[in-house]
Amino acid sequence: MPLQEIAKSGIANPITIVDEIEKAGTMTASGGSRVSLPDALLGLLEPSSSTSWECPYTRRSYNMSQITWILTANTRTGIPAPLLDRCRVFDIDYPEGDDWAGLIQTLATGRIFDEVTNRLIARVLAAVANGRPPSLRRISQLIDEAAAVSEDPVLH
Repeated sequence: MPLQEIAKSGIANPITIVDEIEKAGTMTASGGSRVSLPDALLGLLEPSSSTSWECPYTRRSYNMSQITWILTANTRTGIPAPLLDRCRVFDIDYPEGDDWAGLIQTLATGRIFDEVTNRLIARVLAAVANGRPPSLRRISQLIDEAAAVSEDPVLH
């Protein structure tokens, strides 16, 4: 995929994001060889091998050392140690307290009315206080739904 992006964009140092790397599975080829995304990334993330990385498809060497890789994960469980060793890890905690209000405010600004935003903040804070914080994905969906409703034409 990075080769395709480089060829398409003409940019030799793209940013490549791999979301939820811990969920990447393993495939077994018909010949019995196993391939996994974490294993495939090792050569691309290692400075000494990324300068002359051989593409298994084209069977040519490419300098992939200028690619910026961002790997995200919900947990470190399931991520092989050799892959973790090649990454700079940032632990980002789940929002708490006032973080929720600021997050919702940021996501909703310019998309939904302030009154709706304030109601959403109040409901989320109540859910958090009761030990049932919603997912960030769900909050984003609610804001999207509210924005869609506010964009609907008003019929008289």
